Amino acid sequence: MPLTLIYVVASVTVVVLILYILINNSPWLIDGELKMSNININSNSMLVVSDLHVDANSSDLSVISELVRRSGVNTIVIAGDLIDRRVKVNNNELRIMLRWVTQRLGLINDNGSKLTLIYVRSESSHDPEIKDDEPVGIRFGNVLIITVPRAIKVNFPNCSDAVYIAHGDYTVSDGLLAGLINIASLTLLKLPIMELITRRMLNANRDDWVVIGHTHLPVISSRFKVANPGSWKSIFFINPYNGYVLIRCVNNRLIVKLGRVN
Repeated sequence: MPLTLIYVVASVTVVVLILYILINNSPWLIDGELKMSNININSNSMLVVSDLHVDANSSDLSVISELVRRSGVNTIVIAGDLIDRRVKVNNNELRIMLRWVTQRLGLINDNGSKLTLIYVRSESSHDPEIKDDEPVGIRFGNVLIITVPRAIKVNFPNCSDAVYIAHGDYTVSDGLLAGLINIASLTLLKLPIMELITRRMLNANRDDWVVIGHTHLPVISSRFKVANPGSWKSIFFINPYNGYVLIRCVNNRLIVKLGRVN
């Protein structure tokens, strides 16, 4: 067989293999439109963190409570992979799990300010699997936890623009593959492809922001209005960033910043 033909066959095989892997790891190509919950918050600021993997993370995660206090917010969103294990749970088991997690984050304080924690669950390899597909509310002392599947659209009282938040696994379900895609696109094209695809999929308006997790890579782009706080746990060769996205509505305009806890 001629050498040129061998190269052609090998190239076609690699392309087909890549397409096969992408299609089988891209739920949006098969399932269509992503179901989303609308949430109205009563303040003009919030924090977003992601990929804490609390049950597989030995770090002192009580720094989250200090981050909330310093930021002066009363709403924090966990953009998926709060729990490392993917297990089926009933409502009582979910309550026990979330109480333990909230204590690990140092958020429960009977004398503290009221805090709303919105937990956007991953639907792939991490986070508990529950029957209820609708938002579920659970209160522990000063903390109200709202668990929501897939994605949310957050509306601020004094901003016409919104923030869409998803884990990112609906775009590419495998986290390692999603991270590799972003590493390649950021290195070669200077573009956060995962965030941009998710933004397109969510059909966000021009001035809306989109925040995801999943890739474990911190990203912020004012040009494209996308952000990713990165992970609080290492995965293979990607180190934890311990990042957060702080969002404020000021004069009917969203101000979004990427920060890091050292």
